[in-house]
Amino acid sequence: MLSGNYNGAIRILRGLAEKHPNSADLQVQLAIAYARRGDLGLAVTAALRAVQIEPKNPVYRNSLATYLCLGGRYAEALPHAQEAVKQSPSSASEDTLAHAAFGTGHWDEAVRAWDAVLAEKRNYFTAPPINCLEDEARYKEAGKKAAKLLGPAKSTTP
Repeated sequence: MLSGNYNGAIRILRGLAEKHPNSADLQVQLAIAYARRGDLGLAVTAALRAVQIEPKNPVYRNSLATYLCLGGRYAEALPHAQEAVKQSPSSASEDTLAHAAFGTGHWDEAVRAWDAVLAEKRNYFTAPPINCLEDEARYKEAGKKAAKLLGPAKSTTP
């Protein structure tokens, strides 16, 4: 897929997925190809299949949450991002959780997740454009402004 021939990659991956319908790895690779081609709807569908095949895999769940966030579907992304962090906290899953929480007005959870990413003292964020904030001062200021503009934080407990 490095050459950018996403249509060709999708064709091959679809054929392999038909032969191996229980391969979550193939579904995630298909999701990546769809996303890189710009088709987030199909990326979400493929990532969801991967999660259905292996629901306890935090990487697949985080991929699904990432594609949902990229499509602006933060409310759908939030429970998947929360579960990915619960299953295996990582910079990638915490970053996705921060974006889903921020997009749904869960300011406290967003700040906690971004703090977890920044605590690793790495400049780690997922692939653009999901990471919209570059440093600690900017994200904290954005959180304060958003809270003022949009009102109190929402509870993240069901």
